[in-house]
Amino acid sequence: MVEWMPSEDGRSDTLILRPNAAMPWRRNLYVIALFGVGILGFGAFWTFQGVVLALPMGILELIGLTWAMWWVARQAERCQTIELSAHEVVIQSGRREPEAEWRAARVWTRVQVDPPKRRGDPPRIWFCFKGERVEVGGFLNRRDRNRLIRLLKKVVNGPARLG
Repeated sequence: MVEWMPSEDGRSDTLILRPNAAMPWRRNLYVIALFGVGILGFGAFWTFQGVVLALPMGILELIGLTWAMWWVARQAERCQTIELSAHEVVIQSGRREPEAEWRAARVWTRVQVDPPKRRGDPPRIWFCFKGERVEVGGFLNRRDRNRLIRLLKKVVNGPARLG
């Protein structure tokens, strides 16, 4: 998801990038509980029938499912903020709060769009300054990356060029 928030005075623009979230964590817990009842019921039934490993394997399966759903939910919390002011470009990345920050002079910063290497892959978007490159929107899908490219063409002008 790409949000564009121009400032009221017109001096800076802010782009907020987030991946598309599949489900909120509370709904994930309902899915885990539903599968848990089925898996543990199945394991208990077969344990009483004499298959001793059915219940421990079911518990391991439930732990694996819980971990996988937690990992996907954690990846969906990622966020990048790109602030383009008249003199500076600030890119902040993190989950709930900024974990990394990159600053550069806007005059010497350029946006580079690398075409996809394989068919079906989305293009990669980089901010470049003095030999440093920072990828933005690496977690976005193809449609959102194309929207980000269009917004950057609209927002970035003058010395900061799209190349």
